[in-house]
Amino acid sequence: KAAQADNTSKMNDIIKAIKDLKVKDADVQTANYSIYPKYSYNSTKGTSDIVGYTVSQSITIKVRNLDDVGTIISKAGELGANQVSGIQFTIDKPDSLKDKAREEAIKNAKSKADTLFKTLGVSAGRIVSFSESGSDYPIYAKTYASEGYGMGGGASASPSIETGSLDVTVDVSLTFEIK
Repeated sequence: KAAQADNTSKMNDIIKAIKDLKVKDADVQTANYSIYPKYSYNSTKGTSDIVGYTVSQSITIKVRNLDDVGTIISKAGELGANQVSGIQFTIDKPDSLKDKAREEAIKNAKSKADTLFKTLGVSAGRIVSFSESGSDYPIYAKTYASEGYGMGGGASASPSIETGSLDVTVDVSLTFEIK
């Protein structure tokens, strides 16, 4: 009961603080909640006795404003999260970018084929086959905050979170009939 109360207090504070930082309700999701016993081995009896319980709760947060990531991580630690991990930067709606990448890939493939056909002294007929491959990205950029016993309070510095860049790639293969 005490471990659950401690976890509930910390997680509720963290979730409230995250929402106060303008993260929408739909972008905060409980990913895990578990309670399991802690054992201590009694060497004189040769038994393990339950000495308490551990409560663990994880949340997934989708942060749309990347400037807020460091602040959110800092706030979670400040409010007692004892694990923060799993940051992923993804593209929220990659379909239109994949369509654009596919168009460019097809244009490039046709241009290369035209150059090759001119060099060979042949001409291109119709396209007889097409295949595509590329990278699919998960939708969520996430951080996890797992609770149990918590850490000390106090203000903490916001870490610098470098976003880098993401590429959407589409590889195409066109097979032409030769005239």
